[in-house]
Amino acid sequence: PVIFLGPEASEVAQVIRQTNCGAVLPDADGAALAREIERWLADVPGREAAGRRGRAAVESEDVRAVAERFAAALAGHRG
Repeated sequence: PVIFLGPEASEVAQVIRQTNCGAVLPDADGAALAREIERWLADVPGREAAGRRGRAAVESEDVRAVAERFAAALAGHRG
């Protein structure tokens, strides 16, 4: 599974929620992140299922398109 530290309204957060492959922590501090990691560590079946869903999502064309747009946006901000 993935743990995303970023805005809830972002495309990345939307994909994570749609595919149910991880968690979105928009206002995470170190303690919140640690709790989320511990939660995933304790839930082996949930973690493995989320990982499978994440892999399936990454292999889908929709997520590839999102990743390509994200990479293009990052490349446009290089100095």
